[in-house]
Amino acid sequence: MNILLTNDDGYTSEGIHALYNILSKSHKVFVLAPLSQKSAVGHGITINRSMKLQKITHGFALEGTPADCVKVAVYGMFKDVKFDLVLSGINDGCNLGTDVFYSGTCAGAREGLINKIPGIAVSMCRPVDKEKLSAAADLTAKLVDKISDTLLKEKMILNINFPSKHFFKELRLTKLGLRFYNESIYVEDKDGISYASVLYPDQLFFNNMENSDLDCIESGAVSITPMTNDFFSPPDFDKLSSMIFNFKLT
Repeated sequence: MNILLTNDDGYTSEGIHALYNILSKSHKVFVLAPLSQKSAVGHGITINRSMKLQKITHGFALEGTPADCVKVAVYGMFKDVKFDLVLSGINDGCNLGTDVFYSGTCAGAREGLINKIPGIAVSMCRPVDKEKLSAAADLTAKLVDKISDTLLKEKMILNINFPSKHFFKELRLTKLGLRFYNESIYVEDKDGISYASVLYPDQLFFNNMENSDLDCIESGAVSITPMTNDFFSPPDFDKLSSMIFNFKLT
């Protein structure tokens, strides 16, 4: 299998190296990861400026976002390769519930799917250590080998999260939960210039929802959430159609 490997923690992170070390034993792995830390950049892309590209030990590093990395890999650096999978991670910190909208890790997997390549995002809840990263990489590799060609052709992303509390002994199929950050917003003036700062606390809150990724991780199990890039809502389309049809512009 031809696998494109990226992340949002940068090419030096232990998580991406753990995945490369295990996956490269049985697959052809191509690496294109950010040159520096790009956490929480979401699905941002870089336009109208050049990005520095650097050769690294097992591939390339790009001065761009995870989505940039996938674009440059698919249409530039490895344009002659037919990729079977885009794998993004292992992220230092979990991506649960609404995190998936901010996560650069998830964006890397989503960008794969935009380009008709199935994507998997892999994250581990803090604190992260080498032993658990190695175990997570090993389990991810086994899951990749288990996924059938038919399933890979589906328009689907898998968002995988590993707990930090326990050694993982159980896998659960989950749905996205609701996670809340009780962030603090500070606005201040310095030398006549206004600044706004957003501070995120260690304490997070979430709604208990049956079969959610958040409840799964809280119990110490590994969460696997299938997602798609389709945000279209058929029920709401039907509700709005009559209103739009009867709406008069003048």
